[in-house]
Amino acid sequence: MSHITPELIQKVAQLGRVSLTDQEAQNGAEKIASILDNFATIQKIDTTKTPPADDVTGRQNIARGDEAKTEILAPHQALLDNAPETHDGYFKVHSVF
Repeated sequence: MSHITPELIQKVAQLGRVSLTDQEAQNGAEKIASILDNFATIQKIDTTKTPPADDVTGRQNIARGDEAKTEILAPHQALLDNAPETHDGYFKVHSVF
């Protein structure tokens, strides 16, 4: 059994500015103790012969390189020609602030 007491639950609840009845604190202590006991049981499992499973897909790097494909981009001047207003080679927009 773990060392989770209703008093500890009340203290944590007070830190979180949550009011609990004595029955709620007792129920919370029992439930958290049960959860911690389950973790203790899981920790007893022998995993020495189990390989790590940090990468289940086996893929290395599936992202493409960050390269500009200039052949599919519109020419700079063509974009500026379609803009409502420009100034010194830039789009002119209204102030946001």
